[in-house]
Amino acid sequence: MSIHRIDCPNILQLQGHPERRVEIDWDGDGTDRFLVRLAMEGSDRRGLFADIASAISATNTNIKSADINADQHGMRGDFVVEVENLAHLNRVLNAIKKVNVQPRMIMWMRA
Repeated sequence: MSIHRIDCPNILQLQGHPERRVEIDWDGDGTDRFLVRLAMEGSDRRGLFADIASAISATNTNIKSADINADQHGMRGDFVVEVENLAHLNRVLNAIKKVNVQPRMIMWMRA
């Protein structure tokens, strides 16, 4: 399952396929936590893993798991993080982008 923001250009591809769309709601009772898998791509460099982890941690976010691989084409990796709501997730995504890495959300589930 992939999750797209309502303003994501990829959502247009699903307009003719309502069976492939599921509405989600991030509202909870304030104690809910969501696990979100973030796939990332970027240029490899020394200290990149530490910079990504620091950026995520600076948003008061728990990192549940991480896996990054690098080759001559750059780095690709996944982080699973625990967030409270959509605003929290957006803070995490913005922090990661400042490290010059392009994150995208792959899936979420209640923690």
